[in-house]
Amino acid sequence: MFLETQIKKMDNNKRVRLTKAGLENWFSNILSLLSFFVNMPCIAYCMFNNSSNPSLVGLLMVYALSLSDSMIDLTLASAFFETKLISIERVYTFMGIEP
Repeated sequence: MFLETQIKKMDNNKRVRLTKAGLENWFSNILSLLSFFVNMPCIAYCMFNNSSNPSLVGLLMVYALSLSDSMIDLTLASAFFETKLISIERVYTFMGIEP
């Protein structure tokens, strides 16, 4: 009985972890695709616009190419923060339980 319960709990834990990993990969791919749609017009602008300042073109390219990494970092940081808030909420709930 105990062993069967533990196996079921482990299966549920693995299922959640696998789902989390799949969703993180999906989100990363979607952000990469969106970054591609941002980067291509920036590259086209840099290639075909002759009247722009080269320093502004370089600045545009640096920020355009680092956009997806910044969005991924922001999303992961907000998810980490939310996880920590849930932990605090659980501690607060456990404090209300009488021994």
